[in-house]
Amino acid sequence: MISAKLNISEIFYSLQGEVREVGLPSVFIRLTDCPFRCTYCDTEYASRVII
Repeated sequence: MISAKLNISEIFYSLQGEVREVGLPSVFIRLTDCPFRCTYCDTEYASRVII
């Protein structure tokens, strides 16, 4: 089992902008220092440590 600690950078409310849920109210959680480095991540600063 792999265990990871993810730090929250921000939590915000918005409208979903993709797929079938487009326009639905949503809560988004943006992470800081995420170790996964997904190619589709749209938040460059989330992959750096913010102090």
